[in-house]
Amino acid sequence: MIGCGDDEPTGFCAQGEDVFKRRIEPLIAGDRPQSCNQCHLSGVDLSMFVRESACSSMACLLEQGEVSFSAPGQSKILDRIRLAKPQSELITQLVIDAEYNGFLAWIEHSAQCHDAACGDVGPNPCGVTKAPPPDGVLDPLGGCSEEAVGQAFETLVFPWKVRCGACHIPGNTVSATAWLDTESSLRTMYNLLGVGAVDTENPHLSEMLTKPLAVGDPSGEGAKHGGGDKFADKTDETYQDLFEWVTYYAACHSGEGPQKPVVTILSPAPGATHDPAVATRFEGQAIDPQNGALDGDALVWTSDQVDDPLGVGRVIEVALPAGANRITLTATDLVGNVGIRHINVIQGGCSGPSDLANINEGFKEKTGGCAEQECKGHADKEGCLENCLIELFSPACMPCVVAYLCCEGDACVEEFEACAGVSLPDGAR
Repeated sequence: MIGCGDDEPTGFCAQGEDVFKRRIEPLIAGDRPQSCNQCHLSGVDLSMFVRESACSSMACLLEQGEVSFSAPGQSKILDRIRLAKPQSELITQLVIDAEYNGFLAWIEHSAQCHDAACGDVGPNPCGVTKAPPPDGVLDPLGGCSEEAVGQAFETLVFPWKVRCGACHIPGNTVSATAWLDTESSLRTMYNLLGVGAVDTENPHLSEMLTKPLAVGDPSGEGAKHGGGDKFADKTDETYQDLFEWVTYYAACHSGEGPQKPVVTILSPAPGATHDPAVATRFEGQAIDPQNGALDGDALVWTSDQVDDPLGVGRVIEVALPAGANRITLTATDLVGNVGIRHINVIQGGCSGPSDLANINEGFKEKTGGCAEQECKGHADKEGCLENCLIELFSPACMPCVVAYLCCEGDACVEEFEACAGVSLPDGAR
């Protein structure tokens, strides 16, 4: 592995600022933060992290828990980019893929060289200061202790603070209420209660749920979100966690306390892509506030692509149809209270709009230049193909395409279709 100098950053590590300028700055330059970050980066506005240098920008991402140096490919900000959906002629799958690959390259470089090249960038790299709570905050006690309500908020809501930080921190440049205190989950909770973001009578109509939701306020009366849509639909993992806390708080506020089971899907990860020829393992849990953990027939797994239930219990293994599947885990306690959790799972690696378009519309012509010319005879043909085709296929689809282009034998098409989850047109074989 390429190392870093002990004293002065040299060679590979000295390229950190160059990696940032080549791979990251083009994504945030000019009007792109408004058109791209607000819309398709799943609610993460990169301007929140961009500081005066590449070093301080990465330090900000580290402080917010958005990147992992021990496992760069598992960084949270990459997961958010993968969840993005093409939304216009400007925000295409190619734009999303370029963003993903650019960030991955920068994180991988920083994982090796950040300490040696940057040193100590000082405290508070994101430049966030504490906000005083607004007047008139509500007392959240009701039927639950303040400690319990605060702990639920810290577990379910506060980890998603980065999705709101660009606009709702003190000193923001937009006309948005500064309710987010990145140093205190309890203060942030009181701030949200104080500005009326929670509707205790109709929890599902709470502004902290309806304003960022693309489908809007079900009552038709809610205010539009100045930062644009953050949740495409109610399967968004952040929306579900916020909904869980809002309903929990409303039950506490009523004096009754929470009744319905709290459901969690432990695996697979949201938006994960799986081989349709192999059974996928699903694991979940449900905690009934009155009787503890539920299992067996109390937990039912379903898919919007399959008529019958997929199975029951905490763990199941099942092969799903190719394409996008909306999986629901429903928990029912002994007196009929119901809790649910959703997750989107993609069966097959090539399900993105750009992937499908490039496979069905001239796959052979589009990949031929890389396979037969640029990378033919290359010492690292797989790596060469990945770099050559980076603008055409998503990270999930790329291994299927590269394996097919390197394949020799009668089973190549069959192996590609099993990996990709789509059929290869006759003219492309």
